[in-house]
Amino acid sequence: MADGHERGADPSFDRYARMVRRALGVPVALVSIVEENRQVFTGAEGLPEPYQDSRETPLSHSFCQYVARDEKPLVVEDAREHPVLRTNLAIEDLQVVAYAGWPVTDHTGRTIGSLCAIDSAPRVWTATDLETLEDLAAACSAELAERERRRSADARAATADRRSRENRVRLALLEPLVAASTFEEVAAAVELAAVTHLGCSGAGLWLRSGMANVSGTQQAEGLLTFSGADRLQRVPSTRDEWARATTQAGVTVSDPTPVGWVTRRSMPMFFTDRAEQDAVFPDLAASAEAAGASAVLPVGIGAYTFGALVLSFREPRRFGDADRATAAALASYVAQAVERAWALHQRVETSEILQAAMLSDLPEVAGLSSVARYRSADRGKRVGGDWYDLVARSDGSVAVAVGDVVGHGIQAAADMGQLRSMLRAIAWAGGDDPAATIGELDRSIVGLGLEAMASLVFGVLTRDGDDASWTFAWACAGHPPPLLLSPAGEVTWLQPEHPAPMLGIDVETDHRVSVARIDPGALLVLYTDGLVERRGEVLDQGLERLAVAAQGVRGRTAEAMAEGLLAELVPEQISDDVALLVLELHD
Repeated sequence: MADGHERGADPSFDRYARMVRRALGVPVALVSIVEENRQVFTGAEGLPEPYQDSRETPLSHSFCQYVARDEKPLVVEDAREHPVLRTNLAIEDLQVVAYAGWPVTDHTGRTIGSLCAIDSAPRVWTATDLETLEDLAAACSAELAERERRRSADARAATADRRSRENRVRLALLEPLVAASTFEEVAAAVELAAVTHLGCSGAGLWLRSGMANVSGTQQAEGLLTFSGADRLQRVPSTRDEWARATTQAGVTVSDPTPVGWVTRRSMPMFFTDRAEQDAVFPDLAASAEAAGASAVLPVGIGAYTFGALVLSFREPRRFGDADRATAAALASYVAQAVERAWALHQRVETSEILQAAMLSDLPEVAGLSSVARYRSADRGKRVGGDWYDLVARSDGSVAVAVGDVVGHGIQAAADMGQLRSMLRAIAWAGGDDPAATIGELDRSIVGLGLEAMASLVFGVLTRDGDDASWTFAWACAGHPPPLLLSPAGEVTWLQPEHPAPMLGIDVETDHRVSVARIDPGALLVLYTDGLVERRGEVLDQGLERLAVAAQGVRGRTAEAMAEGLLAELVPEQISDDVALLVLELHD
């Protein structure tokens, strides 16, 4: 079956049919593309009506199907005497008696049809006839292949352009949230972003009341819990109120409302119009707003949902996959912004809460054991600008990062949080080019006016399809090289082929990607310079010390490797922050 070929006349292929007709002196010539249940004549000269106009016949009228099936020429002097073709309806309806057809191939080399000459009377085809037909079929196939290549290239370019637009929208949604430091600022920022970039008529943020009131808080087992946690309260925004929001300003999680249901179930809801919402929640008070669409999304971190985000539209609309993905990304950004605002509010324990928020637990990934450790040079506040991250992406690949913001303490941690959030957003959006990801982050730093500089190593791990090995594609921006310890205990430094300066210095930097193959059982160690640099030493001395230490714990688990390196290389009193990420790759 030939896919993607348009039905109807094509002037270029009509030209090939005319050349065949003139060169061979036949009444009919065709460029025929054979599909599953029909043949389509993209080029045709001399066909009787209605076939010249319709440009197709069922396969009951096709000789060309045998050229496509057998992938070789078919030459017939008198079809009425041919054992296979003599019952073909093309003889009676299209006056096909003599036939010579040569294969036409696509850009993959697959035979998809025929360039053929047809006579209504018996004919002996000469060697010159067949040579001419072969030459013209080759030229026709070349043009068809070039079209398909251009079409494929255009499709790839369109996909890349769509993804680029989606990334720009997501970055635009993230931008106003980056600087928000209170819940009110988060609510105002998300509404501004939703109205400006998603075409919403309004947006609202609901949080569990203990959180929204910023009172009665405590920390238990790493999750924030609140007094009055079953009650949801809308966070006031500095923007104008919108009517529908006021009907649900204060509700409980168990109330039959969209925000209650979504917070309780941790699942989004999308309504094409107000009637669709009322069918699910008939007791919800009506408002004077237009009967538009709405999206209600859970807002939370990990398994804990602490509220809901509502996006409202003036007109009915259907939410496609891209719309839902963008809304979910916005809810994720809001969750991170809320988390940051919560941490910043807790002045007494700001440092510990902030660092815990920025250096979250690593996700479990099949075939991969990961361990991360952090040590701050500011022992009093226990925060700094170093970070690590691991993102399990929907396509099965794993994005890993270790970065180091210039500076120490609260300001460095705040800068780190912004960079990490932006990097997570870009990394989650996908793309297999770490250099492009780093370049996008570098431009975002300058474009958003962040006064921050940072070193970074960012890479993507993918499983190879034919064996158990892994491929690691990475890029570095002013960062020390990752260490690879083979199963045999050999150390390889993953030095970038094209070193680049730190982020935040030059947005015109040409970041380049490097690629390495990693065997199962190997350990990949990413770290910040605090692990290896010492005052009065050159970097190579620290790298040598790390290599020796890593070989000293060869054969241990990722957990033991991380603890062993810290014990061996990090003294009790340190002058620089240390972030360490150890990955053990399995079969």
